[in-house]
Amino acid sequence: MSFNIQWYSSLKSTNEEMKKILSSGNKLKNYSIVATYDQTNGTGRFDRKWISFPNSNLCFSIFIKSETDIKCIPSLTMSSALAVNDFLKSYGVKSNLKWPNDVLVENKKICGILSEHINNTKNNIKGVIIGIGLNVNLTTNELNTIDQPATSMLVECKKSFLLDNILENLCENLNFWIKKWEINPSFKTIKQNWINCSEKIGNTISIKDEGNIIHGKLEDYGEYGELIINIDGKIKTIWSGEIER
Repeated sequence: MSFNIQWYSSLKSTNEEMKKILSSGNKLKNYSIVATYDQTNGTGRFDRKWISFPNSNLCFSIFIKSETDIKCIPSLTMSSALAVNDFLKSYGVKSNLKWPNDVLVENKKICGILSEHINNTKNNIKGVIIGIGLNVNLTTNELNTIDQPATSMLVECKKSFLLDNILENLCENLNFWIKKWEINPSFKTIKQNWINCSEKIGNTISIKDEGNIIHGKLEDYGEYGELIINIDGKIKTIWSGEIER
C-alpha cells in the first residue's frame, strides 16, 4: 500500500475537499490522502465543530476504494482508531479507545475519526473517506478553549512536532490496520484488539444518544462493532451514540 499525500495550506474540511474532488469526476487513486495545515471548519460526529489552530492539529482524510457493505464501515473506522492508538504508544503516549471512534489519554480526547461511505453512481466511485483529526501541537491554553476534556502530543510528550513527519509516521500504522481490514472487512478481525484497548466486556457503561442516556452492562460487541448491552436483564443493541466518560 502506498499513500499519495497532497498537502493544502488551508481547507475548510479535508473530508469535504475530498468529496468535492470525487464529485467533480476526478478519480482519486486508492489510498489518496488530503491533508491541511489549517482546517477552518472541520466537524466530527453529531456535527460537532473540530477546534483547530493553524499548524497545530494533524487534519487529513484518506480515500479507500471498497465495494464492501455499508455495515462494515464502522469496523474500518475502528481499525483506523487502532492504528492511531498504536502510533501514539510508539511515542510513549498511554492512549486507549472509546467506542466508536475516539482515542483518549486519561479520559481526554486526543484524536477523533469520522468515516463517510461514498457511492457515487454518476462517476462510478465506491469507497470510504476516513477523516482523522489528531491533536499534535495544541498548547494547554488552546486546549482549554475546547468544550470537552482534550489533550495533545505536545502536552503528553513535552515537545512539538512537524505535522508532515507525524503524518508520514502514522501512515505506517494505518497501512498495517487498513490492510488487515481489507483482507477480511469485518469487526471480528479486530475484535480482540479493540477489547484490549477499550471498554472490557462485563463493564457497566453509559451511552448517550440523541439526548438520552442508557445505562447497562456491556455484554459483547456485535458482528459489525455495535454494542450489545444488558439493561436490567434485557438485551439491547446499540448502533450509534457515544460512551459517556
